[in-house]
Amino acid sequence: MAIRSAVVACLFLLMGCTAATPATPQPTAASSVAAAPSAVPTVAFTLSPSPTGIGYAGSGWTASALGLEGVGATFVFHCPAGGSAGTVWGSDVYTADSSVCTAAVHAGVITFGVGGDVTIELRPGQDAYEGSTRFGLTTLSYPAYDSSFVVVGAPQPSPAASASPGQGEGFGPFQPLFSDDFSDPASGWGTGTLATGTIEYEVTGALVVKITQAGQSLRSTYRLDTAWNVLRIDATVTPTGEGHFGLACAASLNEMVGALVDTNGDLTFFRITGGTVSVLSRQDTSLPIVAGMPVEIALECAGTASAATRLRVEIDGALAGTYDGADDGPATFGELAVVAEAVTAPFSVAVDELSVGGSTGANLPPPVRASPSAVDDLLSHVPVQYRNRCQPTPVSMFEAGALVAVACSLQQSGAGAEIVEYVQFDSTASMNAAYQARVSHFGSQSTGTSCQNGPSELSYSVGGVSVGRLLCAPQTAGIRLDWTDERVNILSYLADFDSGYAELYDSWLEAGPEQ
Repeated sequence: MAIRSAVVACLFLLMGCTAATPATPQPTAASSVAAAPSAVPTVAFTLSPSPTGIGYAGSGWTASALGLEGVGATFVFHCPAGGSAGTVWGSDVYTADSSVCTAAVHAGVITFGVGGDVTIELRPGQDAYEGSTRFGLTTLSYPAYDSSFVVVGAPQPSPAASASPGQGEGFGPFQPLFSDDFSDPASGWGTGTLATGTIEYEVTGALVVKITQAGQSLRSTYRLDTAWNVLRIDATVTPTGEGHFGLACAASLNEMVGALVDTNGDLTFFRITGGTVSVLSRQDTSLPIVAGMPVEIALECAGTASAATRLRVEIDGALAGTYDGADDGPATFGELAVVAEAVTAPFSVAVDELSVGGSTGANLPPPVRASPSAVDDLLSHVPVQYRNRCQPTPVSMFEAGALVAVACSLQQSGAGAEIVEYVQFDSTASMNAAYQARVSHFGSQSTGTSCQNGPSELSYSVGGVSVGRLLCAPQTAGIRLDWTDERVNILSYLADFDSGYAELYDSWLEAGPEQ
């Protein structure tokens, strides 16, 4: 390893912050800049529908497979939304006395927040059960036990979970560049003390970012010897408290792209240009992030030298989200960064076992873009007064049948919505499935009868004819309104960050889509 340039900086991302004066001479405080609201709305994680008309072998987060018989037999358990972790022994194959619902979270089939129905298959007893950490959840090891089960439909463990940059299956293969277990406090990361918190090496072998004021952000950077077209960063990160945290690939302190996850399970792709922060995409994906539990994060960044800015995130070895949509941005990356922001204070993240790989990007396929005619066709359904404020945006990889999308910035703040998005689907069935996924994710409180008054989910009519369904609900920041239009197979979304349901409803009355 050669030159290692270190920086600690205050950063606007999701909450905003004020510039801080370093209490020690090493760190440098970045200028204070306000981030405009994102023109890209949230999208929901598409969940598989729950089976219906079946009897449950158990229900609740403490239920186990004890007492069930018949190796090879399958049983269905119900896991209510808003669950909490029970004890689990094993990985892939679990002891019969393990919490079935918690094992399903560990297997990547459900999340604590959303829950769902889980099918297990009974297996013979094993000589030993090995614990592991997946999806933010750590299971225990155990010696021989006389009965077991597996979770049906669990994804196979990904090679990326080993945090080896040479094994990336997304934008790779990658050439390993370096790894850091943070046992050496001179390894090159920015450390120091600011008015809003500290960044320091801990004797336990971790880089720890501690933020003492809500709404404030800090980042620490590391300079590589050579700039690369494509980077992959793997790290184990443990959050404590409520906030956002993640990784970034940078050309310089004020020119970078990256991704944040948070303790609500959401994923945000962001970009910093000249010190100004913009949100590229915000995806409410119910990621298995639990405060106090380590999570393995992998970020892959492709610069414009590889044709376009593209980002890819894995959580505990499983693909969590992608961004593919920018024709501008850093061409190459010569630095990387650890980023954290507090929602409430104190908030801290401990980073360990970090590794980095680089690639020329020669094997990357060209970016996928909607045709200009498809964008124009969708814009023809957008109200005329909005069209010059709209830009094409990537469709969600979690919404099957989505063809093209545009997002429009309506205003910076004030009464009514700030953002509207329109997504064209290939069929009414695909559109309705995506809508129902959003209802499953956001609509737990939508039990009212009018979106003018509060969270609700209902049908709506135009000219006395029913044309779709309407969801109004809270989201991580502000409130949202999603609606279908079966006449044109367009699923739309409004976001309001600073006013109420009545004002959001008024925005909906003007938002179309037009026929």
